[in-house]
Amino acid sequence: MHNDEDMVKRTAGIRERIILCGHSHVNRVVYLSNDKIILNPGSVGLPAYLGNGEHRFAMESMTPHAKYAIVQTDGVW
Repeated sequence: MHNDEDMVKRTAGIRERIILCGHSHVNRVVYLSNDKIILNPGSVGLPAYLGNGEHRFAMESMTPHAKYAIVQTDGVW
């Protein structure tokens, strides 16, 4: 879960409304109170992580299919 106050502070220097990120391989959309949106589409390649348990890799998205996002605008967000 995100802390809105902390994320608003972290994104204060970013003027764009939509912030795209990745690397975690976990798809998620976070709507902040400052009207910004943080979007992580997930994993296009290996939707897994290195586990510590019995199995070395586990599917975080519970599917081997690639995740991605297409963001487009008509000039107004």
